[in-house]
Amino acid sequence: MAEKQNVPGNSTPPRTPGWVKIFFIIIVLLVVVVVVAHLMGLRFDHGEAALFDNIALYPYLIKQALQKV
Repeated sequence: MAEKQNVPGNSTPPRTPGWVKIFFIIIVLLVVVVVVAHLMGLRFDHGEAALFDNIALYPYLIKQALQKV
């Protein structure tokens, strides 16, 4: 087996693997989609505040449902 000789231009760092590039592109696209969605006015209701808002509406919703019966 022949060993590789030290070539003067061979001191460059190794290339980034393809899966790393694809992963990075997917992350960037997800961030762009979320930013655009927020700029369009879409809300992502999550967390405890949204839960308490929904619980506070239950008496009102039950009252409305009973009035329709």
